[in-house]
Amino acid sequence: AKSRFGKSLTIVSLGALVKTSATEEKVALRLLFDGSNNVGVNPAIKVRDQLQSPTMADLKTVLRMQSLSGEKWFGLSFDVDGAHENVPVHSDDWAYQAVQGTDPDIVFVSMFALFGVASIAYWWSRLAAALARAFHYVLGKEWAAWVLVFADDFSLNARGKHFVETLLTCILCARIFGFPIQWAKGAG
Repeated sequence: AKSRFGKSLTIVSLGALVKTSATEEKVALRLLFDGSNNVGVNPAIKVRDQLQSPTMADLKTVLRMQSLSGEKWFGLSFDVDGAHENVPVHSDDWAYQAVQGTDPDIVFVSMFALFGVASIAYWWSRLAAALARAFHYVLGKEWAAWVLVFADDFSLNARGKHFVETLLTCILCARIFGFPIQWAKGAG
C-alpha cells in the first residue's frame, strides 16, 4: 500500500454500529470508516451539491394527488442492500480508504464507498436517481409510476390495470442494473 499510494496513504480507524431489529434476534454490525478523527479525510471532501430527500410534505402531496385521481393505487417498497457498497470509488481515491486490523503488516483498501465517508450520500443519491429515471424510461407513459427514494429505500406507487406489471418491472429493472434488494425489508 505504501509503495502504491506513497504519502497519500491514509489509514483510519474503524468503528462499528450495532444493528438489531425487533424481528431478528441476532446482532449485526455495520463497520464505520472514521474519516474525521486525526486523519482529515472527511473535512477535505467538497460535496458538489446539497441533497434533498422527500419529506413528509412530499409524501402527503403524492397521497393527495393519488386520492384526487379517483383511481386505486398500489404501493411497493424495497430496500437496497448495502447501498453504499454499490458505489465504486475512483482508484485515485483508494489511498484515502485504508484500514488496518490487528496485524500492522496488513492494510485493507476499499474500492467502494464506505459508510462514514462524507461524500457517500451524494454519490449514492446520484446512483439512486439514475435508477429512478431508468424506471420512468422503461415504464413509459402508460405504465407510469410514482417513485420516491428515501436514503436507500425506494417507494413505488402504480395504478390501473397494469399496476402489477409496473411494480414488477421496476424490481426487474433494479436487479438488471445490479442493485441488490433486501427482500426481508420489502413491503407492498
